Amino acid sequence: MFSFDPDAAGAQAVPPRFDRERGDLAVVDIATGRVDTLAVGWGMRGWRIAPDGGAVAVLRMAEAAVELQRIYFDLVVLPLDGSEPRAVATCVPQRYGISFNWSPDSRHLAYTTAERGRPGRLFVVAADGGGAPLQLSDEAVSTLAQEYEAPRWSDDGCFIYCLARDGVWEFAADGSGRRRIAPPGGRTPIGWTQPPASATLWRSADDALLQITVDLRTKALGLARTEPADDRGTLLVELPRSWSDRAFGVEATPGGSAVYLALEAADRPPEIWQFGDDFRTPRRVYAFNPALDGVALGASRLARWRALDGEERRGALLLPPDYTEGRRIPLVVDIYRGRLGSDRLHHFGGDIGLGNGQLLAGHGIGVLYPDLPLTDRDPLHQLPGQVLPAVNRLIELGIADPNRLGLMGHSFGGYCTVALLTQTTRFKAAAASAAMINLTSFYGILTGDGDTQWLGWAESGQGRLGGSLWERREAYIENSPLFSLDRVRTPLLLVSGTAHPGEAAQAGEAFSALRRLGQRVELRLYQGEEHWPGVWSERSFRDLSERLLQWFATHLQT
Repeated sequence: MFSFDPDAAGAQAVPPRFDRERGDLAVVDIATGRVDTLAVGWGMRGWRIAPDGGAVAVLRMAEAAVELQRIYFDLVVLPLDGSEPRAVATCVPQRYGISFNWSPDSRHLAYTTAERGRPGRLFVVAADGGGAPLQLSDEAVSTLAQEYEAPRWSDDGCFIYCLARDGVWEFAADGSGRRRIAPPGGRTPIGWTQPPASATLWRSADDALLQITVDLRTKALGLARTEPADDRGTLLVELPRSWSDRAFGVEATPGGSAVYLALEAADRPPEIWQFGDDFRTPRRVYAFNPALDGVALGASRLARWRALDGEERRGALLLPPDYTEGRRIPLVVDIYRGRLGSDRLHHFGGDIGLGNGQLLAGHGIGVLYPDLPLTDRDPLHQLPGQVLPAVNRLIELGIADPNRLGLMGHSFGGYCTVALLTQTTRFKAAAASAAMINLTSFYGILTGDGDTQWLGWAESGQGRLGGSLWERREAYIENSPLFSLDRVRTPLLLVSGTAHPGEAAQAGEAFSALRRLGQRVELRLYQGEEHWPGVWSERSFRDLSERLLQWFATHLQT
């Protein structure tokens, strides 16, 4: 039973989505087994113990603006001596609720904010609650990229370091100054070599700061060092690889002699690489899939074209292992608006939304991952001008066979796939997974705990419709592929798990409509599986892979 009374006190203070993240926090005495409970039924995702062992800090979920997809937290300190918890900062906007850290002396906490449409900021606050939070950053500082990260303190507690879009920023903890530590050679920072659980800044044995970079022209991954005294930067090494996991794909030795990164390439799945000694000679130290060492896999290259708006776009093109120049091949375009597909150039198989691209490449099918930047409003009608010029260019280059073109996408990419099919007949086959088909019904999907999480997605998030269903009624209809399915002439494979609320129903609406319209369509529902096939059972994922290959092999005549 769900109910809502708008006149009740605090009616929206704790949205239903917090229910599935509620938990208790307790201290367990290992020797005696005694359990002292600190908090009961709190919505929280992360907690950190003070260095002196006297308290625990938690970002506790406080409220959410569902229509804006924002969550606000209170930073609460729970003393272990039995004293009452105290909120030292309130209404802290973050995405994951883990971006905070204790100072080495346990007297202060540093935290960042993350709110759509506003730059991320850094604050420091006294752990005893004696004073308001002090903001250390301002408009001169670029957005602090702290979603999976947290501020790091210097060993003496005098400085706080934050990863940002333009480098690493160093702030005096008392607010007296700051400086930017930029990577060299115009490279773009995407991370730093910091152990995930550390509260203090890690440096190499010779006291240098190491940043993980990317060359935006080639997408090559690099490691750069910066001297602490004068900010002189040196690019140590660059590899045609990608960083596999920005949250946990990095580790470093306590003595500063080496770092370890999880790296992958278009033809290599994730592996552990060591950067030791001078950090210029990386070597692979562990392969998760050594059996693939002798297997011929597809290679990738950058493709370039101009979109209908005249802007240059790029994409990652994965080719079959036996590809020879001048030979036309069937091509499947994997689309997802908001994704820069060219960033997938050095990822194994390009992507794993609906299926790994190497599965198709191994059967003679090329896969293109195009850049599809998000734009405001009207997501459906902008797709042809972004996707079709990419296809035309690969046909002009003699790579793609114009008579054997396919299309696929997962989640929002599934939506994009079906939306594009309502506007073109260029593709001979398509596959869409977990696709939004009818935005008017998708808008109000209710989860098992009473949440309506897609309101914000549609109004101000990825859907970008600019208002509620009643404020933008025509926009919801115009951008719903369901109402234009009578224009589809492409055989469509629809895929969905059944565990995620509403997804199977959306796929069912599309299947029912296309069947009624007499179009070739197949619906495959995987019982008990979640939104992303990457976490499905092996049995389900194997079946999906086989069906996907069979679908494109049949309709693209491979």
